[in-house]
Amino acid sequence: MVTLMPSPPTDRQIPDFIVEPERLLKLSRAAYPVEAILHVAYELASEAVIWLAPASEASDASVHLIAFAARPDGLGAPIDDRLSARFLDKLTDQTLRVVLRDSTAPIRNAVFDAAMAAVRAR
Repeated sequence: MVTLMPSPPTDRQIPDFIVEPERLLKLSRAAYPVEAILHVAYELASEAVIWLAPASEASDASVHLIAFAARPDGLGAPIDDRLSARFLDKLTDQTLRVVLRDSTAPIRNAVFDAAMAAVRAR
């Protein structure tokens, strides 16, 4: 359960701005877990603004829409094919890590449980 807490009162005004995507990638939901996408987006945050675009009713529910935009401060990489290629390269790596972690979890848990049982038995 998620409980939303009210924001503390402040005398500072938060600026209103909208970041429009400069590029969109469509990625299969079956092939790329959200965890891997978010990890890569965080890893490349110093180069660009990257986010999962919300799905519209007209969009295909079987794909993730990944949006790219230039950083508002003007720092970072250009939004081009090279950035998209680096994103996809890192995404392949992170996806493999998630798949391996999930597929080896039963073995890893069994080894951990056996080790802890031996420690508890002392």
